[in-house]
Amino acid sequence: MKKTNIFGVIFIMAIMMFTSCLEEGTDSDSISDVGVIDSLSSPGKVMYLSENIYIYSEAGEFADYKNGDCCYVTYALNGDSAMFSTNGYYTVQVLESGKIDQYDLLSGLTDTSKLLPNETAIINPVYGNEGRYVKGRLFIRQQLNSLQNQQTCWNLSYVPDFNDVEKGSNGYRIYDVFLRATITTEGSGTSGSDYVTNAYNMSDYFDSVANIEKNLGNEAFNIRFNYVSAIDTVNSRMTWKQSSGVSILVETILPEE
Repeated sequence: MKKTNIFGVIFIMAIMMFTSCLEEGTDSDSISDVGVIDSLSSPGKVMYLSENIYIYSEAGEFADYKNGDCCYVTYALNGDSAMFSTNGYYTVQVLESGKIDQYDLLSGLTDTSKLLPNETAIINPVYGNEGRYVKGRLFIRQQLNSLQNQQTCWNLSYVPDFNDVEKGSNGYRIYDVFLRATITTEGSGTSGSDYVTNAYNMSDYFDSVANIEKNLGNEAFNIRFNYVSAIDTVNSRMTWKQSSGVSILVETILPEE
């Protein structure tokens, strides 16, 4: 049976893992996640993970981030989880954190017949067909070959025409986006496979698509990534490839009031 990957389901699974750790009394367990920096009137800087789950560090690890920064975090729960109902956040011990590059979704397609300056091929646009949608940002892990210390810029665009939309094998309609990567700083050494987590600002786009699908009575839609999988630099040619569609629940984008 073909497996359908639904961001909404993955999103719920992450919450279940978090809740399970709470129930098991997990002061020593660590959790890895992604989220968006926000501020509460008290205690101040926090990280928003999902479903109104905020985490706070008394050591101040989030203090230097700006509101809206996308970050990864590994943390251990600290103290009584029941305090959440009083404080509105969980106090945690942050073991590691860092910023994740954030990109805007571009309306209007780049010329797919021409190479971009310093363009590089992509191995996998959505590694594991998994992602998280948090505060309008789509977090996805992507794979490419790169040199040590290479810096890469990512470009995600779409055609703003939703009239000619095909239906996927799972019955959900398919919306195409186009992913490209360019090298901004050359690396050195031996080339190797690199995995990068990026965050894309998809709020307006997903709201538009989800409303279309909701009005049609559909519970989900597919996002299909078109990406440059190979480059012939001698002849300035590239090979485009399509990922299998990943499905997103409408209720994840437009929760019922």
